[in-house]
Amino acid sequence: MLAFPLSVRWFAGAFAVSLLAACSAGGNFTVQSATKPINLPASPSVRIVVTPTADGSDEVLADVRSAVLGQLLSDGRFSKVVVANEPTDLVMNIDIVKYAKVTVGERILVGALAGRNRVNLAVKIIQSGSNTVVEAFEADGESASHPLSSESGMSDAVRQAAKQLAAGVTI
Repeated sequence: MLAFPLSVRWFAGAFAVSLLAACSAGGNFTVQSATKPINLPASPSVRIVVTPTADGSDEVLADVRSAVLGQLLSDGRFSKVVVANEPTDLVMNIDIVKYAKVTVGERILVGALAGRNRVNLAVKIIQSGSNTVVEAFEADGESASHPLSSESGMSDAVRQAAKQLAAGVTI
């Protein structure tokens, strides 16, 4: 039977754990404030307004808009979800406040050490009639950092941020 020294077994175990940790995408949200809405229907309508405020975030503007739209439509909480300028019960202002993209070249050259793609969204939900901020929170999304993971692209970070945004809406 072949026996490996303890240091080799420890290194192999640490490598396996770090490889698995780098293979998953994720995100979270942080609530900043919440106020009870006044005279809001059981299933309100909402308009999405996405603004790229971080440097370079205009690259993912359309992706964020479509991911959030798809996530909110699939949740079924709202009677109508629109991106056009039309009257709705709520307006969801989404600012892309942080944006970090790892290029394919960086991913190939330095692998997992290149880091993760990241998107941070600052969300304010405003009741249209009173202009009252009903909810305010941040939603983060990040991709996997391992180059062999199927979740290492910017679209994975955007998808995770949209999932966290939908989870953060309590209306």
